[in-house]
Amino acid sequence: MTISNLSRNVARLLFFAAFLNACSSAPRSEISASANINEEVQSLDSQIADGVKNHYDILAKSDFQKSIDRLKKAKKQMENDYDREDILETLSEASGYYDRAAQTAEEQGQHVPDILKTREAAILAGARKSTEEKKVLNNIDEDFRNEVEDDDIIDTDDFNSLLSRYLELEKASVKTTEIGEVRSKIQAVTKKAKDQAPRTLDKARKDLASANNAISANVRNPNAYAMAVSRAKESAKFLTDVVAASEQNGEVIPETVAIDLVLKGRKNVTQQAQLSNQQSSIEQRRKVQNISQNFSKDEAEVYSQGSNVLIRLKGMKFSSGRAELPGDSVTLLEKVRSAAETLNAQEIVVEGHTDAVGSATVNKALSQKRAEAVAKYLTANGVDQESVRAVGRSFEKPLTTNKTKTGRAMNRRVDVIITPTGSENNEFSTIE
Repeated sequence: MTISNLSRNVARLLFFAAFLNACSSAPRSEISASANINEEVQSLDSQIADGVKNHYDILAKSDFQKSIDRLKKAKKQMENDYDREDILETLSEASGYYDRAAQTAEEQGQHVPDILKTREAAILAGARKSTEEKKVLNNIDEDFRNEVEDDDIIDTDDFNSLLSRYLELEKASVKTTEIGEVRSKIQAVTKKAKDQAPRTLDKARKDLASANNAISANVRNPNAYAMAVSRAKESAKFLTDVVAASEQNGEVIPETVAIDLVLKGRKNVTQQAQLSNQQSSIEQRRKVQNISQNFSKDEAEVYSQGSNVLIRLKGMKFSSGRAELPGDSVTLLEKVRSAAETLNAQEIVVEGHTDAVGSATVNKALSQKRAEAVAKYLTANGVDQESVRAVGRSFEKPLTTNKTKTGRAMNRRVDVIITPTGSENNEFSTIE
């Protein structure tokens, strides 16, 4: 062989080796040398979470998994204090694999949108929460993945099979979420119930079957099966209570007697709850009336419904266009602070309101600043800062017309809404 031929062969070998190396090397996305490594890691974590939602683990499993593996490697390098350059290089590869997976997934996903939607519905229904259903999901996913890898266009029969299997999994997941506990409760007492409460057991089973059928027929319409599910839950609870009541002092009493005991017990519980609510309402009303008496008619009006209290500050006379607290407002605000303490406030919302004179932008800012001024007084004088919120309402909620001077004066106000601990927000009505 001549030297020239040898040189050409060597060159070819070197080129071929370089080509193979290029083909086998990891893809990389450019990351700045000055990049914040923690931010890059957080960004990739977020991207991978999005990738899972977008089915990259199915449509581009190899590259997506490599992206995950590279990210794990980068985190390990950070823990072990590797050089910054090495960590950035690993993150660059993780990002490169992710980008390639995203491109592949987008291309593959165009051929199977219906299957992807059905798979997503099954996952949203809870297919990943139950061990049994998660196993089924993994099996379907593996078949789906193989179909995608083998061919861009999935055979019609295989396509329909995947759709059907994901839909059945969705139904099973919804049933587990909605009536899984019902099924467990019935199974737990079935042995005793066959002898001690057969009629109640039969009804519970029928109601469970009805809920099961309702979900199957309306799997994506919760409103259509909600009543059946509620009935099944109540029947299961009633069965459990009847079985427990049927055992008295070591003896088994007739089912009809046990049912009567349960019904009477529930009636007593309901009556006690009603009595407790009435007592709470009376106590709350007494507190609100006492608070109302602390304010003169010129200072404030107090409104109430249920447990919530609204104090409408009529005596807050802000200067025109200004948000500084008036000098004579301290006494009034101290009464508000005292009311919050009396009610053991869970939340206090201070709302600023204006009339309709001027632009919405100006009034919005002014009402916000006025609300904040009142809120700051409260927090500076012992009210928990976390419980106080200031809201500027501008002229969104007028009490009356803005066409008269008197009306505009009424609309310019500050409202303090107090929610006592343990209560919920409600609308407000005037105390008589």
